[in-house]
Amino acid sequence: MRQYVRNIIIYLAALFAIIAFIALFANSLKIYDSINGTWINYRVNAYLGEKSGGYVVYKGTIIPVFGFVIPLVIAIFLIVESFKQKWSANLKVINTVLAIILFLCVLCVLLTKELFLSINYFGESNLLRNGAGPVVSAISSTCGAILLLFATWLPFKTDIKFIERE
Repeated sequence: MRQYVRNIIIYLAALFAIIAFIALFANSLKIYDSINGTWINYRVNAYLGEKSGGYVVYKGTIIPVFGFVIPLVIAIFLIVESFKQKWSANLKVINTVLAIILFLCVLCVLLTKELFLSINYFGESNLLRNGAGPVVSAISSTCGAILLLFATWLPFKTDIKFIERE
């Protein structure tokens, strides 16, 4: 029960996973404005696609959405696991698998631009790049996975012990 420091680090990993999910609602792609020489937000629904007048303007790719939603599920699982004492025997295996899944979510999210271009048959483009959503999600998922591995495998010899009054 003296796992306070470890639980705080696991809660921080869960917080990073929640931030990775919230990044789903940020801008997904940026386009290069050659006139001004800057990158501007490209208002495109890269995940669901867009239809206008019954015709498909562009298709969306759903695979990166899994890279945003799975960290939310992992965050909920991490919070629940801190209250379950029965799972303590398998926590190293469970947390390692969850960290690996978070790293895979980073790959799914960072492929947003490539999958969008591929599904719409646009070919390669240097005028388009990932926006704030995929970048923030990738960074926070990576930080969450590293913290989770840190909390799982690093031995804590000096856990915080609270003084109990008798």
